[in-house]
Amino acid sequence: MSNGIQPHRRFKFYIIILVCLILSLPTAGASSMKPYNVEVTSAFVKATAFCSCGSMSYGYHTGTFENYCPRCHSYGTLKFNPKDSPEGEWTCSKCSADYCAASGKEKEPNSPYHLVPYNPPVVQDQEIITTTSNIDSMIADLDKYDQTNLLGVNN
Repeated sequence: MSNGIQPHRRFKFYIIILVCLILSLPTAGASSMKPYNVEVTSAFVKATAFCSCGSMSYGYHTGTFENYCPRCHSYGTLKFNPKDSPEGEWTCSKCSADYCAASGKEKEPNSPYHLVPYNPPVVQDQEIITTTSNIDSMIADLDKYDQTNLLGVNN
């Protein structure tokens, strides 16, 4: 009769707890890397996404680029993630070049192409020039209305 060593009852309990904890841990799946803040206009494209080309740290970065493909020299052809890359990418609808959504680097190995960073046009404040003659004419106009009965009621 073999009298094998029996595991302690608590050992089985700890194994079950450990398995439950491991199964309940969140996984680093595609849903946890979902890009957001995606904006596409005729002038620029913008997204906050994980870097997928290795040129930046693997985390969220916001990239804003001209809506221009440097590979085929086409404007307005960038589409966001039509191939469902987990990190997100910009793809040219004309030549199918893929660019990292965060850094703008083309994902083709040893490619020299990068999306062009977008710098919005700067709107300069317009200076309002007021001269003494302008102020004097405004006061004269106001004096005219002070003398006039606008409501049609006699004083």
